[in-house]
Amino acid sequence: MSRRVFLLAGIFWPLAAVGAGNLDPLHVDSRFLRDSGNRAVILRGVTTITRNNDGKPMTMTAADYDRIRAWGFNAQQIRLEGCKLGLLPPCKPDPSYLDKLESWVAMGEERGIYTLFKVTTYDIPGLGFNAQFGKKAWDKVWDVSTGYQDQFIAGWKPVWAHFKGRASVVGYDILNETSPGSNTPHFNHDFLLPFYRRVLAALREVDAEKLLLFQPALRADDSLEPLGGEHVMFAPHYYPNYGDPDAMWRRLLDDGAKAKVPMLIGEYGLPNTPFKTSVITVKAATPERDQADAALFDRNGLSTIKTWYTSVGNWSLLTDAGEEHPRLQYFSRPFPQRTAGTPKGFRFDFATGDWTCDWEPDSAISAPTVVFVPLKRHFPRGFKITASDGLKLETDRQSATGLKGKAKAYRYDFATEILTVSDRKVRSLEISPLR
Repeated sequence: MSRRVFLLAGIFWPLAAVGAGNLDPLHVDSRFLRDSGNRAVILRGVTTITRNNDGKPMTMTAADYDRIRAWGFNAQQIRLEGCKLGLLPPCKPDPSYLDKLESWVAMGEERGIYTLFKVTTYDIPGLGFNAQFGKKAWDKVWDVSTGYQDQFIAGWKPVWAHFKGRASVVGYDILNETSPGSNTPHFNHDFLLPFYRRVLAALREVDAEKLLLFQPALRADDSLEPLGGEHVMFAPHYYPNYGDPDAMWRRLLDDGAKAKVPMLIGEYGLPNTPFKTSVITVKAATPERDQADAALFDRNGLSTIKTWYTSVGNWSLLTDAGEEHPRLQYFSRPFPQRTAGTPKGFRFDFATGDWTCDWEPDSAISAPTVVFVPLKRHFPRGFKITASDGLKLETDRQSATGLKGKAKAYRYDFATEILTVSDRKVRSLEISPLR
């Protein structure tokens, strides 16, 4: 990686309303994704990659998506191969590639997992993982007279057309980790943002609803500014590999404020092991850093995407034996997947196992608040709940609601590890392990 600043009433609500195969389209307001019932949606996901980090094709199975769902992840970000789309010369599109994407989207949506797409240039000659940092690597892309941008848009269009109207597909992260050219002064204002606006206009000709997600450049000589348009999100990466991580985070939030659109963290987390390339040296993650990242994201109520679902490479979430990496304890943690109101932040204490969540309820929303509470991982003896109105509950496998106490408006499903809260007056929860 490079130097990057990489954010009811009612007795029960049927689980099918929030479960697998029942995904509804998402839209954005000034800060959050929202579902068709206007609940705030937080996506916690993983990047799936069609070409593995060893250069070989990647295969995903139903069992892989079962595991992703069991982690509590409700989104995948499919990392696209630019050359397979015919995105830039000399690449030509591979028509069979859409079949693979369709299969992965379908397996995800059957399990209640949304999909975003993100394009990379790693397989494009001259813009590979190391080559992309060359001084002139991006010159032809930013020179509109070359036709490169026209081909780029044409490469995306079949994907947009194929998934138009597909509720489980949230949107498209248009270009991963780009850089200025050798002579591109005022890069954001004169080159990057005009390019994104061209792409947005082309997307709207095909699909009026899907989100366009855009990243900041790895470096630029001027500030970000609003992109304009509707259904847009800012998708920076957060890799605190150098300097002050908190200062880096403040810069990221400042960029988000300048962009004036909601923010989703499109990648995060230092690698499992340190490594060095011809252009950068990257230090390894630590438990302290992973916990600090979690605190930043949760405090700000941000959707996040973790790299990568594979057993290959420094950022792999699986071991060589195909088991989950021990770091999953930090990535798979409680969070409100859907909130009947507006989230104000939440926090998980990894040392004590205590989780708190606050939100401003909206009485006009009839659907319940939905919280992922990973009992097997973080609450092996069960957990107790204290609501803002003083109600106290605890898990009970013998109860029809999964909870002991006056749980009329609450339900915990031990299979999915999902807690639903249908009391529209509740504005906070405290969850603690039973000891």
